[in-house]
Amino acid sequence: MKKKTRISKSFLYYLGALVVVGLLAGILMIRSGSQSVSLQKATAFALKDHLGQSYRLQDFRGKVVLLHFWATWCPPCLEEIPHVIQMAKQLQNKPIMILAISVDQRWEDALKIFPVKNLPDNIVLLLDPEAKVASAYGVFKFPETFFLNKDFYVVTRWIGSQNWEKDYYEKLMSKYL
Repeated sequence: MKKKTRISKSFLYYLGALVVVGLLAGILMIRSGSQSVSLQKATAFALKDHLGQSYRLQDFRGKVVLLHFWATWCPPCLEEIPHVIQMAKQLQNKPIMILAISVDQRWEDALKIFPVKNLPDNIVLLLDPEAKVASAYGVFKFPETFFLNKDFYVVTRWIGSQNWEKDYYEKLMSKYL
């Protein structure tokens, strides 16, 4: 009978250690802002830009795609937008498309913050007013960005604001461009 108790206690200690290690790994992953994702096919969607033109994910076949979810009520998003636009300008001659998807209710709000005038051709502002696309991707903390390879598999997911410095994203993307 005592052996069963020892085995049970040992098992509980082992299980407890696994839970602690798992929690610590999860905290570190969220703190770093990047989450490694086992390759999953990206969810297809269609959204419109401020002129009413519809864009589908499939329209960008053959390019890598950054899906950048943001909102005007999100302070880190507002700080990050100029960096995302700068990154798009620096990647203008590469086979990459940046889809900046606002989850705001109205275009008026999104357009006050995101300057669509003079944007490079490789970035498009889209509106997801009911957050259906954001929900389909499991977005829970804004901003969130998904890096899709040319076959539309999610390679990486960043949760929260990122430092979109040239060296950082070029190292990641060079592998896929």
